[in-house]
Amino acid sequence: MLSLVVSLALESLAWGEGRGCCSELDLLFPTPVHDASPAPRRLTTHRGAPDVTCRGALVTQCTSLEPPPVFALVARPSLSVEDRVAAAYAECLPALKLRSKALGITWPPKKIYLRAFKDEKVLEVWVGKPSGSYVLWEKYEVAAASGELGPKRVVGDLQVPEGLYHVAVFNPQSRFHLSLGLNYPNKADKILGNKENPGSDIYVHGSRASIGCLAMTDKKIKPIYVLACEARRSGQKVIPVHIFPSRLTKTRQAALSADYPEHARLWAELGPIFRAFEKTKLVPAFQISEDGRYILKKS
Repeated sequence: MLSLVVSLALESLAWGEGRGCCSELDLLFPTPVHDASPAPRRLTTHRGAPDVTCRGALVTQCTSLEPPPVFALVARPSLSVEDRVAAAYAECLPALKLRSKALGITWPPKKIYLRAFKDEKVLEVWVGKPSGSYVLWEKYEVAAASGELGPKRVVGDLQVPEGLYHVAVFNPQSRFHLSLGLNYPNKADKILGNKENPGSDIYVHGSRASIGCLAMTDKKIKPIYVLACEARRSGQKVIPVHIFPSRLTKTRQAALSADYPEHARLWAELGPIFRAFEKTKLVPAFQISEDGRYILKKS
């Protein structure tokens, strides 16, 4: 019996069950586990920022979610939290500081902004300048992202979400090396998605396999995670993560909407957000209406 459970768990680890690649073990172990790892509970401070430090140690208020014994056989992280985050800093910090100097930005950057484009399979990292505008830090190729163009609406649809999110969880104990959890489902997703279960546990993480998340590889997630940590330590309480189907120029938006008319309304909302940032290099302010629409706030 134990060998069967381990076999099922290993298969689950490899392929996921569609809720979000970071919750594959929920089928076997219903106890809520974020990122399917012994991660901290989502105790939050500062308007939702997870109360963990980025050097590796969890703050004293956080308690671990202890998984069932079988979990230890299939998914225990190979490095301690401290070792994993310290290794990321040791490996990435010299190059990050050089990049910061080349951009004329004092290290560490005080703010960062992430933009993902599903069709292009790219995650952009932007950093804030003293003037308030943002400059492109790096473009990272997304190693794996399941599904097709269009939003995530229900558990098991294998979709990477599309919409306007922010980092809600730092998980240095991820099964996918390091991970940044998004606030999916947000208000719009809860209104427009499946009312019983729109899905959950969507992350930007390491590795090359993903169900509903953005898998960046272990190598690429390290500098992204370090930048996010440093921005939060510098006082950024909300790190925006905007996920678009593609680069929504007016021409591209029209072409996509013709091919996928069922998503035209959403893309008509996200297009102005994309184009506003392209024009000003300022992260656009927005609100979500009572019927789940993204509305760009006029400056």
